[in-house]
Amino acid sequence: MRKLNVILLALAVMFSATTIAHPGAHRSIEELDELLAKNPAEPALLIARGSLHTYSGQWEQAERDLALAMKTGNKINVTFELARLCFHTGAYKKALDFIDQYIGSNPDYAPAFLMKARIAEASQQKDIAVKSYRTYFEKAANPHPGDYLASAQLLSSIGTSGIARAIDILDAGINEIGLIPQLQRYAMKLELDRGEQEKAINRWHSLKHQLGESPRYKITLAQLLMLTHKITEARQMTKAVRSQLSKLKKTPANDALARKLSELERQLG
Repeated sequence: MRKLNVILLALAVMFSATTIAHPGAHRSIEELDELLAKNPAEPALLIARGSLHTYSGQWEQAERDLALAMKTGNKINVTFELARLCFHTGAYKKALDFIDQYIGSNPDYAPAFLMKARIAEASQQKDIAVKSYRTYFEKAANPHPGDYLASAQLLSSIGTSGIARAIDILDAGINEIGLIPQLQRYAMKLELDRGEQEKAINRWHSLKHQLGESPRYKITLAQLLMLTHKITEARQMTKAVRSQLSKLKKTPANDALARKLSELERQLG
């Protein structure tokens, strides 16, 4: 029972480390040091500490822990963390080899495909990255909005056909997890990039209930109205924003909006 509790604790630490390093990372490493002093060859503890070392930027310590875990435990269980370590150190070929080994034994583990997508993108293997993102979205129960955004940004870098596919990915994300402003904003930008001003303005209108009271939203709307040659409506919007800004406290952010508004007013004449 004691050994089981130690393993469960190690796994909890390991999975809590799958985001980014945090101020408590070193404290967790110290806790794992104490556990490993009593269980020096426990693979789960070594993997957990290796993961935390990776996120703390302690590459050599991470490599030592993971190499020892490879000798004492199930090698496949270590390959995910080795892929992560190689990704962070820029050894992309090794990272892809390790993540492919892991996927070979865990073909339904969605985060592995997300890791593969990030590694492939970093190594400029866009086709592999696009395919891996697609598989990730098929398998993931609750993808993060940032994952949809990253995939769309990758696709949009490919060219005209990539922009259309990027918009499809963003719409898939919106359908899956809801009307997330960051996804709709980027979709709006891509609509503008391909000359679809009316579609862009419709996307921006869809965010009115979430953002419509903010001066930033209204300024963007005025810009879109100008692009679609709705000059009278654009001028009315700039007047409304000017009135709203005059009632707000002066801050660097509001001053920046006021300058942006002045430039827009100049363009509208």
